[in-house]
Amino acid sequence: MSTASLVAEGRWAHMQGLRIIVDFASGSNLYPDLHVAGVEAAAVYSNDAILSLHRSPENYYSAPQCETDFRFVLSRLDTLAFASNQTLYLREADNKPPGSLIAAAAFVKLMSPAPRALRLAGSTGHLAAQGASDAAAVRRVLGSSLGDVGMWLVAAPQKDPMDPLQLLGTHGRI
Repeated sequence: MSTASLVAEGRWAHMQGLRIIVDFASGSNLYPDLHVAGVEAAAVYSNDAILSLHRSPENYYSAPQCETDFRFVLSRLDTLAFASNQTLYLREADNKPPGSLIAAAAFVKLMSPAPRALRLAGSTGHLAAQGASDAAAVRRVLGSSLGDVGMWLVAAPQKDPMDPLQLLGTHGRI
């Protein structure tokens, strides 16, 4: 879809009073600076945005340095989102930090200043892969972090049909 089409569709949806959420998770890269590929036009009329962190760079960039930079960029995005009355959702993703909702909640709690527009986007696929398949199990796994979740992404874990113990991903169809 062209940029002009995205802007026109976004304008129409905005005029209808629809709440627009843009998922930047697949197109964002925070290293060495913030870059969002191919979704800028979609954000023009968005109310909310979903993003994920990326893997830590493998060369010449320590894990603590990467975490510090992640928090710095998320703090800047949080400030911009708050000023624009938008909500950002940090999504857990396969093979990317922070790795789980509990780790994401701890990561966000260490941000200074405390975020005002940043919430967590939990994945039912990730929780099911961790063995949490009902509400009681979700409460056990997440504990006090459950209150930090502002959005649930509904999905199922994907298993290898030839090796059911092998997890292929956590964003499968229900």
